[in-house]
Amino acid sequence: MDKERTQLKAKFLYLISLVEDKDQDSVIEVLESTEDLLPDGKLKDKIQKALRRRKKYYDKADNAISDILDTPLNDNDRKIILDCLLRIRKIIEKSQTTLWDQIMEWFNNATGKN
Repeated sequence: MDKERTQLKAKFLYLISLVEDKDQDSVIEVLESTEDLLPDGKLKDKIQKALRRRKKYYDKADNAISDILDTPLNDNDRKIILDCLLRIRKIIEKSQTTLWDQIMEWFNNATGKN
């Protein structure tokens, strides 16, 4: 694996480790939709998805990430992969609101300061 793929895999693995339990299915969907966008054998993708169904979250994510990074990286593929990383990051940030953020949101909703 070259340096760029290693760096991308490290970013993916770091992000999936931050995902809360309730958001794991959303992250798997993002990874699988990204995998569908990359040029690869469609039959191979369907077989891999079927095999992935019975696995646990980290195994599913690791398999999907490996499949994503197995494709040759051109500029378009890099853009798709970076978009995937951003979508996962947004899922993480959305679920990591603090109690104080929640209280402020309730206050702003109650006072009409949205």
